[in-house]
Amino acid sequence: ARIIPYLLEKSRVVFQAPDERNYHSFYALCYGADDEQREALGLLDVESFAYLNQSGCTTVEGIDDAADYETVRQALTFLEMDDATQAAVWQLMAAILHLGNVDFEEAADGSRAVGDESDADADEHTPLRIASRLLGIGTQKLASALTIRTNQIRGEVFKVPLKPDQAYSLRDSLAKALYSKLFDWLLGVLNTK
Repeated sequence: ARIIPYLLEKSRVVFQAPDERNYHSFYALCYGADDEQREALGLLDVESFAYLNQSGCTTVEGIDDAADYETVRQALTFLEMDDATQAAVWQLMAAILHLGNVDFEEAADGSRAVGDESDADADEHTPLRIASRLLGIGTQKLASALTIRTNQIRGEVFKVPLKPDQAYSLRDSLAKALYSKLFDWLLGVLNTK
């Protein structure tokens, strides 16, 4: 038997209707990670993540998210996924959560991501800096990718600064794409077992 992706509701990653929750694995990670993992991933309380708190529903009676985390870990181990690969999965999940907390401000040439390299007062705990660390890319590269559109026309490269609302939209598109690729990769792993 093979599992095929039918319809992944990617919009749920960045938006939930009132009293609807995001995908359970995000809550499982936040409630189930141990202190060491929470620190490594910069995890906050569920209510502190924009992608998890917007609907007002962060817990569901009868669902033990911490226990679900352990169940998922055991399932991944059963599928012979080693600890390093599991850690990478959770790291990407955490990066998506932090990405959702990245804010943008008006700038003279479009917008800038709060916490980018030009922000002298920012520390390493800004959502932008945590997301870039978890994704393994430089802070300024991520900030630029979220605030500047690059077009190539007839071999010439044009950089177009984005307004904050465009940057927010791009940020959410990136989060949905990351989750979708992770989901597809996990299905691929399942299909090899």
